[in-house]
Amino acid sequence: MQLDFQDENWRYILLPMYINTYHYDNQPFQLIINGQNGKIAGQRPADWRKIGLVGALLTLPGILTFLILLILFRDTLGGGGGILSFLLFTAGLGAAIAIAIQAQKLDDV
Repeated sequence: MQLDFQDENWRYILLPMYINTYHYDNQPFQLIINGQNGKIAGQRPADWRKIGLVGALLTLPGILTFLILLILFRDTLGGGGGILSFLLFTAGLGAAIAIAIQAQKLDDV
């Protein structure tokens, strides 16, 4: 009988440790909680329909402002009103992109 421990890998596990697998949208996601320090690791799903809805709602004020100015002032966009609608749209689009990037990071944990 020969015991060979050269290819063994050892890892320390601090207990208590809680491991859970849950299903969301017919996909399994794993979650691990360290009971000593409370750190949480695992995968988190992102609902891309809700993220798209939030993005649309964030850009909506800029689009509505532009359309209202287009109806009221057909020849010109009301001077600074065109700039205001552009700034509202740009701010909403920037916030929507930031939210989408953050959600993408959540999916890859």
